[in-house]
Amino acid sequence: MGSPPVNASAVAYEAWTSLAVPDWLNKGDNAWQMVSATLVGIQSMPGLVILYGSIVKKKWAVNSAFMALYAFAAVVICWVTWAYKMSFGEKLLPFWGKAGPALGQRFLIKQAGLPATPHYFSNGELETAEIEPFYPMATMVWFQCVFAAIALVILAGSVLARMNFKAWMMFVPLWLTFSYTIGAFSLWGGGFLFHWASSTTPAVTSFISLLGLPASLQHIGLVHFLHFSHAHACISLTALHQLISFVCFFYPETPITSVKSCNI
Repeated sequence: MGSPPVNASAVAYEAWTSLAVPDWLNKGDNAWQMVSATLVGIQSMPGLVILYGSIVKKKWAVNSAFMALYAFAAVVICWVTWAYKMSFGEKLLPFWGKAGPALGQRFLIKQAGLPATPHYFSNGELETAEIEPFYPMATMVWFQCVFAAIALVILAGSVLARMNFKAWMMFVPLWLTFSYTIGAFSLWGGGFLFHWASSTTPAVTSFISLLGLPASLQHIGLVHFLHFSHAHACISLTALHQLISFVCFFYPETPITSVKSCNI
């Protein structure tokens, strides 16, 4: 019986063996990104939905749980409609990308890429090439979506039982558009902070917002603090969660190319 050839590889890993499997696709990278995105999503749905519904009084339990549920669902719709390209699309401003839908089949099945990430020296020579991971754009869109969603769900923890649900419905898409997308593009999408990027955007943006959000909304009448101690206890717990997340996320790599175990 003859011995197998040296350095033999499975047909599935050979290039151009199937029109359904493009040459740039790394199945391992794609599978890990999807598994990681799923685990991050589970933190929000049902993780934080159950947590928020269980840490408040019974009369606020349903409202608090639905605040987290709505935040996750609304972010998914807003993300694929306009927010993804504002975070990871072509450059509009040094801190913002051009808005646009991320729904077309041709867009989603092509190789993932961040068009604003190439950077050039003053003489025009290429300094940093465009980031092109070895998985489809659909994987990239969903992976970044769950991070945007959990940022809003975490932020909801600072206004549980104190914010009107209708006001929260308006706040979610506005904060995603005018806060998260700016941080994401500036750090990850190729903006002016791209060279100093880390995987801290969900933690930092929601942490900064939760510090000022309750007081700001109380000032305009959308949030009511029933008890000083109760309000600050909830904010303190949320801030502690963000501090732990910040420590876990603070690595040179970004979630675009790798995911740390403590992130999930």
